[in-house]
Amino acid sequence: MRKARMFSPDSELDIHRENQEQQLMESLFQTTFSFTPSSENTLYILHTGPTNSGKTYQALQRLKETDNGLYMAPLRLLALEIFHTLNEERAACHLKTGEEERFVNGARITSCTIEVANLERAYEIAVIDEAQLIADRDRGFSWYQAITKIKAREVHIISASSAVNLLLHLLKGKHVQVKEYERSVPLCVEKKRFRLKDTQTGDALIVFSRNRVLQTAAFLEQQGHKASVVYGSMPPETR
Repeated sequence: MRKARMFSPDSELDIHRENQEQQLMESLFQTTFSFTPSSENTLYILHTGPTNSGKTYQALQRLKETDNGLYMAPLRLLALEIFHTLNEERAACHLKTGEEERFVNGARITSCTIEVANLERAYEIAVIDEAQLIADRDRGFSWYQAITKIKAREVHIISASSAVNLLLHLLKGKHVQVKEYERSVPLCVEKKRFRLKDTQTGDALIVFSRNRVLQTAAFLEQQGHKASVVYGSMPPETR
């Protein structure tokens, strides 16, 4: 005898809902995680090396030559710095961050924080800074989006050496050039343990709480040093 299969209205509704959710997820992932630059002829130039090795400088020199470019920074302060640098060097540039926008007459380059980058427009040159942050749990998706969705003839990706293999894997099958840099100024590690009383004029001390900032500044003042206090939460212009 054939066994009957019993379905309640609730179970049928659950199956229908699961099918709808599955179709939605497939649609989202196919759209979001596919690699869709504007052209298969896009050239990706990976600038890699330690800090203070000229990676960003070289990428910006190329950006300054274009009439249609985009610079993407991890921080408001860095986007602001590049905005000022390019305008001072007569490469007119707009600024766009999550907090402010500045428009410059005749500018065809934009300096922005990566989360607000316009990935719908087509550019001649695009620069993506601090690309090793693609591995960051909270913000890495913004770098993934920028690298895989940017529409540009040339994409300059600036990264620490630690992320090179990851980036090359992501760019597999694309036209990629890798430029490696060496530190232009030696980085020397002190052989003895640092103590606050060893602080010298020109030193920058980084601490991680407001109370510690004030305590450190007070101690330095007592030692005869003049100390300037800068909080990370200050507006970019103040910092």
